[in-house]
Amino acid sequence: MSVQPFTMLGDSSLAAVRQVLERIVRGWATAWGVEAVPACACVRGEDAPVDVLPRWEEGCASRDGHFWLEATAGWHEDVTREVFHAEYAYGADTPASMLAPAVGAKADAELRDAIREALLPGATERVDAPGVGARRRGMGSVFISLRIGHQRCVGLLNAAAVRALVARTGQRQAPPALPGLGKLALGRALQDLAVKLPVELGRTQISLGTLLEAGVGDVIRLGTHVEEPVTICGPEGAAIIYGWLGRQGDRMAVELAGRIK
Repeated sequence: MSVQPFTMLGDSSLAAVRQVLERIVRGWATAWGVEAVPACACVRGEDAPVDVLPRWEEGCASRDGHFWLEATAGWHEDVTREVFHAEYAYGADTPASMLAPAVGAKADAELRDAIREALLPGATERVDAPGVGARRRGMGSVFISLRIGHQRCVGLLNAAAVRALVARTGQRQAPPALPGLGKLALGRALQDLAVKLPVELGRTQISLGTLLEAGVGDVIRLGTHVEEPVTICGPEGAAIIYGWLGRQGDRMAVELAGRIK
């Protein structure tokens, strides 16, 4: 049996990544005379739009984590056009056209290098493309996107790289707020009282004959889908909270997702 580990990624962490990214992009645009500063976006890995996900060929790593950066096919051309704007008469038969590809490539390379160094300093080791699991819910990854013209340059920071960046920028990573469970009737007098909370993975119904014939290695299929949350019950057995099954260290754990009303 395998379980999915989870990392709680707060809005302050997303804001920290976005602030660093926007600062780098604004500085690059100023240095290269790009009038339209590329639009930046940062979302949790599981919220990344699937229509722009690349093959992730440019992966790098440091002791702080992993980072992948990739651009769509026409990105380089659109960067070149932004650097060689209308006053340079960018075209096939102009003197500027002979310099444009090389200068555009340099501008593109400087932007990507600046982003890598800002988001994951000292990353030199090359790494393979991340698996699909790197963007699953609770993995703590952050997806970034820059847009120039109709093209995008996108990146993916894993959870370790996000934590390191948050620590460098001095931002405190706050977990997303969960619905409160309400005040206890007896107040502080009961705060230290230990309460057992059973976690229900799911339920099913089988015949008595099947149960009597069951042996080691047989599988009982539950009614709960693998993508559905598990249920946390109170001392009396009533369902009170739902959450996501995962792992914390070497122990199984449940990330609270909401209260059952």
